[in-house]
Amino acid sequence: MAMLIVLPFGVVWLAFFIYVWTNAYPWLKMVGKFAARPVNLFPLLILYVLLWLELGAILAWLASQLESPNLLTIFLVLFTLALIFIVFVVFILVWLGFVVWIVRLIKWLFVRWRGWIEGIYFSARLQILRQRIKADMRQENARRGKPRTGGKPGTGTGGKPTTGFKMGE
Repeated sequence: MAMLIVLPFGVVWLAFFIYVWTNAYPWLKMVGKFAARPVNLFPLLILYVLLWLELGAILAWLASQLESPNLLTIFLVLFTLALIFIVFVVFILVWLGFVVWIVRLIKWLFVRWRGWIEGIYFSARLQILRQRIKADMRQENARRGKPRTGGKPGTGTGGKPTTGFKMGE
């Protein structure tokens, strides 16, 4: 149930991001398409994982060398800061590649599910229209003070068949 509530907000955020991404930053769109190519995406993912492993190893070594700081430790701290920046840049590239793949998946699903989605949308609108008509009918009957007859629709006589009217009456 929570997924049905949260999902539209995620789709709206994604649509807003894609709009800004394509209109304000066309160069970012090109970078995303570059990163989304499988030839580039898989090596970027591997690079991202390896950079995190290297960063973890350097930080573990630095944690063990805190008692005696020397020139090598200072250079490794600077290298670690540069490595954090590189990890961030690679993460942005991988993320843009994933966004491109998500957009492609949404387009592919929409083409295939378009009729089904429109059918659900129009049937929901029809049900809402029916409910509004029923509510208006109840409100109209309550205003007139007429009790509901419970008869067949369109007879107006409480279910009794009408015999017609005579011309002289």
